[in-house]
Amino acid sequence: MFTYKGKYSVSYVLDDQAILSFSQPDMAKKNKIVNGLTLGLGLLAGKPSVAGAGMLANSKQSVNLKWNNIQKVKYNPKQFTILLRGSPVENIGVFCTPENYPKVEAFIKNKLKQ
Repeated sequence: MFTYKGKYSVSYVLDDQAILSFSQPDMAKKNKIVNGLTLGLGLLAGKPSVAGAGMLANSKQSVNLKWNNIQKVKYNPKQFTILLRGSPVENIGVFCTPENYPKVEAFIKNKLKQ
């Protein structure tokens, strides 16, 4: 909470082939520091699971999920979120504003129909 102040800056690009989720530059910089510390301290403490969590978190700074790889979708219009699940390592939470949620939901539903 101290580092992120309860906020997380993420952006999305939706096109004909895929949806890309990525941390915005300011957040990516913070993430790199936190993930690097997690990895390093995990190794120093002899905790491979902590080090692995740091490595895994760092690898998820950007996730590109092709439409044809999506296996499950959960729409939550009350919270303006859409959860997309592909393989176990390909999951994206799309966090919308109240204004753009209907358009994003319609776009995703259209892409998954094809």
